[in-house]
Amino acid sequence: MHRKYDFLVAGFLKEGESVLEIHLHSPVKYIEECCEKSRTKGSPECMRELRISGKSGSGLEQ
Repeated sequence: MHRKYDFLVAGFLKEGESVLEIHLHSPVKYIEECCEKSRTKGSPECMRELRISGKSGSGLEQ
């Protein structure tokens, strides 16, 4: 899956060297962490397709 993001950064750039850092985090891991913190523990069925396909890379695979 590919996503495209556009950000207006001209106001943050300075003359000379500028550094742009991009941090990407796994949405699957985020969901897992939220489910662990929730007292209802969420619904495991919402992640069923990822577990079956084995594509999540987050330890959900059975």
